[in-house]
This record gives sequence, structure tokens and C-alpha cells, in this order.
Amino acid sequence: GILTMGYSLATFDLTLLRKAFNRFGIQVIISLIASTLYFAVSPLTVATSEMIARTSPTLWDVLIALFGGIAGGIGNTRKKKSNVIPGVAIATALMPPLCTTGYGLATGQLRFIAGAFYLFVINALFIMLSAAFITKLMRIPTHKITDTKKERRIQRFVILITILTIIPSVLIGAYKVYETVMEQNLSSYLDNSFTFSDTKVVQSQMDVMNREISLSLVGTQISDDVIGVLEKDLGNYGLENYKLTITQNKSVTNDTSDQITIALQEQTIESLQKQLDEQEKNIKEQQKKIDEMQSSADSKPDMKELSEKAAAMSNVQQRKVRPLFAYAARCELDGQGRILLPQHLREFAGLIKSVTVVGSNNHAEFWDSARWDEICPLEALPENIAAVMEELDF
Repeated sequence: GILTMGYSLATFDLTLLRKAFNRFGIQVIISLIASTLYFAVSPLTVATSEMIARTSPTLWDVLIALFGGIAGGIGNTRKKKSNVIPGVAIATALMPPLCTTGYGLATGQLRFIAGAFYLFVINALFIMLSAAFITKLMRIPTHKITDTKKERRIQRFVILITILTIIPSVLIGAYKVYETVMEQNLSSYLDNSFTFSDTKVVQSQMDVMNREISLSLVGTQISDDVIGVLEKDLGNYGLENYKLTITQNKSVTNDTSDQITIALQEQTIESLQKQLDEQEKNIKEQQKKIDEMQSSADSKPDMKELSEKAAAMSNVQQRKVRPLFAYAARCELDGQGRILLPQHLREFAGLIKSVTVVGSNNHAEFWDSARWDEICPLEALPENIAAVMEELDF
């Protein structure tokens, strides 16, 4: 359909172009009828973010359509032809706006009809033109037209349609960029200028077309002098031509209570998100420390030295230390800094419920808590400690 239109346009095969256009038109009508009927009977009546995004086409959509058409054209030049790449590229450019147009027809919303169908026209036109461009690169012979004036009229018509199609998308794209920049400026302005401890901005709205900024505050009211300073501060953030309107809700009315509640909830969610980000950062730092400790522990030569000493022993002596190596197990810290002891070691130490970890010089010992409570008082007797200290020459 649409690739054939690009091919016939490049080769000036007007008969084939007419047939391809009629076939493509039938496909569009069938798609519109199907999508309109679907949304008419579907319980889904609320537009999704993907639908809304397709009501404001920009220059980037033009580029997407171009690349989709180029992919389709290149796919048709391969010896082993495949419809997968061009099919996916073209379907993702044409079907979503057509379905959104069907949603607009089913719900009677002109914004969705006009915006989405305009995006469809952009995609269809530039897929066709990019396919024609690939065809020209292939130097496929063109049909000779005896009427040179007619050929020039066709060329001028295609150029005119292309320009008229691009202009709105460029303007919409420029407006979107400007709108994004202004929203970023407003965010910086609110973060830096509204630093009152007892007054919070619960709602902010920006009307870029009318150059108005509306703010709703709760808490301690700010004076007119402070508002005057805030208005002058707009110029420092590229908002000098905007009118600032501040509403201070000393007493909340029924009409504004819901909006303020939602705004406060959003502010709370934002604060919680920041806390979660900080916690995630702390967890990563702790994990890094754990990894460093584990790496340091792995580098200690205790087991290696013990193994070397055992290797130098006689066979009789090696049999005496054999249980030490037989029961030894390598234990690693998990993501939360925990150690999982093997079952045979837990049974050997009698670890059932409560476990006490005891630091002993350069290693740690794991005791059943009840057993440790029995042994610890005996080992902690003053005479026992004194004897140990004497052995260590303390």
C-alpha cells in the first residue's frame, strides 16, 4: 500500500499510484471503522497517556516517520525479502494514531480526531516520501511523461503538501520545547524563592499561552511586600513577562479542599520518594562497605597458612586435623550482611533458635544463646581472666 505509493511516485507511474492510493484509503477506512466500533462498545472511556501524546504531533514524529519509511524501503531492496522490519516500523507509526482517531470519533472529541489524524497524515506522507527517496537511490527507470508541465505540477504539488504538513509540526514542537523550559524555570523559581518554614505551595499552575502563574499557599500568610519581592524575582528565572497570582488559603472552603488535599498528598509522596532515594543511596554505600569487608576477609591468609602447615605434617598428624578441614565451609555475606551457616555446622554447634555471636580476637564464634549464658559467667570469673592475662604477659 503505502510503500507502493512511494515507489510509484518516484517512478511517475500514475496508474499504479492511483491504485495504491485507493487500496491504502480502503485500509484506512476499515481501520477507522474498527477502532471506532471498539471504543463505542468498550467500557474504557478514559483516554490513556499514550492516546493524549498522539494528539500533539511534533517534528520528532516527522523524523520517526522518515526512518520508518527508510526501513521499509531498504527492506524491499534485500534479496531475501522480509515484511517483519518494514511491517513493524510502519505499523507503529500508522496504527496508533488511527486508533486514537477512532477513539475521538467514538467519544465525539474533536481534539483527538484532529490531532491524531494529523499525526497519521504526517506519518503516512513521510513514509511514502522516504520510500520514494530509496527508490530514487536505486536508480529504477521512471515512466516517461510526455507532458513536462504535468510532471512539474506533480513535483510542485508534492513539495507544497510536504511543506504545509511540516509547518504545524515545527510550530507545535517549538511550543512544546518552550513550555518545557518555562516549567523548569517555574520549578527552580519555586524551589529557591518559596523557602518559608510555615508556608507551603500546595498547587501551582502555569498558563503559557496567557503568561500567567497561579499559586495556592497554605500556612502562615505572607505580606504584600513579600509578594512584591516574589514578583520581582520572576525575572531572575526567565519569567519576567508572566503575571503572578497567589491565593492564600487561610480557611479552606469546600470547593478548594479536595484540590488542596490532593496537592498535599502529592507533596507528601514527593517527600517520601526523596527519602526512599536517600535510603537506597545509604543501602548501596553499606553494601559497598560489606563488599570491602568481605574482600578483606577473603584476603586473610589464615586458612591458607593452616593448610600449608598441615601439608608439612606427618600422615598421623594430618589425620588429627582432618576433621577441621572436613567440617570447614566457606560462608559469604548476602546483600543484607547476613551469613548462612551450613546445616551440619548448625547441628554441631547446637544452633536451634537464638544465636549469640561472640568476637574472639581475629574471628567470630557462633553459640547457642542458652549454652553461652551458661559458659560466659564461668569464663568471666576474675581468677580466670587474671590467669589468661598472666599467660599473655599483660
